[in-house]
Amino acid sequence: MVAEPLAQAPAFEAQGQSKCSVAVSQDKPLVVEWPSADRAQLEARAKTRVVVIRYDGCELEMLPRCEAPGAYAYTSVAPKQDTVHIRNLDELYAEVPAGAVSLEGKLAAAGELTIDMMMVGRLDTDTPVVTANELEGDCFGATHVMTGMTVGAFEFFAGASAEAGLGVRAGQAGAGARGEHVKETLTRDGTLESCVETDAPPKGCSAPLRIEVARLGTPRKAPVAAPVSTEVEPVADCPQGSRARDGKCFATTVVREVSCPQGSHWDGGACVGNTVAPSAGEAATALWDDFEEGAGWACYLGTTKNGPHGECRRDMVDCGQQLANRKVDGRIESTWDRCERQAVAECFQLQIKAGETPRSFCFPTPAICERNLRDIEENREDLGVVSRCAMYR
Repeated sequence: MVAEPLAQAPAFEAQGQSKCSVAVSQDKPLVVEWPSADRAQLEARAKTRVVVIRYDGCELEMLPRCEAPGAYAYTSVAPKQDTVHIRNLDELYAEVPAGAVSLEGKLAAAGELTIDMMMVGRLDTDTPVVTANELEGDCFGATHVMTGMTVGAFEFFAGASAEAGLGVRAGQAGAGARGEHVKETLTRDGTLESCVETDAPPKGCSAPLRIEVARLGTPRKAPVAAPVSTEVEPVADCPQGSRARDGKCFATTVVREVSCPQGSHWDGGACVGNTVAPSAGEAATALWDDFEEGAGWACYLGTTKNGPHGECRRDMVDCGQQLANRKVDGRIESTWDRCERQAVAECFQLQIKAGETPRSFCFPTPAICERNLRDIEENREDLGVVSRCAMYR
């Protein structure tokens, strides 16, 4: 007799957890499911200054006391009607990540959620990039800024769009209705009759519909360029020392020597960062694998009671958050402590135990790096592998 394998207990997964972990990739979420007070605050805030947001998984929160440079300009368009159908959880978390968890029950009961929208214009920021060190006020947790917003009128309801139009309220029947089924209105804002093309958001048709966000330090996405012709006009004979390619003449001079910046070398096609060989054994061969070559660093330097202190992070957002934490704790007492970009940083890695994931530490100056490495080596007796301080791009 062959014993049957024991059944395995299903892995626990918090409601919406896996979908929330990827929802942050949606940079144009709808906001129609927001409470009326929150949408009103967003609409009012966008009239005076750029909106700063904390966007983490399915949590999307406006930070009203955080200020960023810039303002929005309004562009009107001919009124356009659009309908969004949400029929499964993937579509729910993709379209309305901030309210998806609370709407799962409505979707399961109705089978479909529908958003009827009338768009009349959009707001766009005049600031292409906002970095963490440009923010002022209560900005703890800030991750994104709102770079654009589509405005108009909408109705968000449980049921299919064939049941009623944007201008028909729930419960109405007769000439205006397009079906006999009952729908449940979840939220609505604005009226169809108010949606006309004007130089400013029209009264009664200026509700936020969809926002566009960009991570701090990241340029907003440029509009998709119109397709261009791929036909290449032939060129006449190219002069000596050049050859024709794609309709143009290109020099054929051979580059025999390239001077790369300090901390990098020529690999035959480009200047790339130097990798650092750890100082202890085969177990350390992969310690530097998680550094991205050519990424650059965002570093800050401060003075504490024990002397100079500084840290380097891979991007301005992470650097700004670490610096803010140290300011709150009172550990930075310097005159120069803002995050600044540097091409290279002094870094080392250590491994507490064999097989454990190595930890990375980067600093703005060799002296601070050496001091931190020395302190760790002197105070820890359980270190497995330690790499030396070395400059890394």
